[in-house]
Amino acid sequence: MRSVSTLEAIFKANNARVKVDFKGGPEMINLIERGLDDLFRDLPPDAVEAGRAILDGCDLTVNAAADGDLECRIARAVAQKARPTGGQS
Repeated sequence: MRSVSTLEAIFKANNARVKVDFKGGPEMINLIERGLDDLFRDLPPDAVEAGRAILDGCDLTVNAAADGDLECRIARAVAQKARPTGGQS
């Protein structure tokens, strides 16, 4: 949000006319959510149960940065709201 505000200030300082699209972001998120819902609905039940078994076997209290299976590391990071280190986030 800060970068958007900074960009708007730069355009305003240069007397540029800018139209900010406030509807595009939520529309894209809704499209993504519908796509994911369709994808999950089409998964075979045994695949869903296998995935659930993998996640149920993960200890979410372990530090998100600790070694482990990819599925468990992702689940721990989401559960702990961990942010990536390095690069842009």
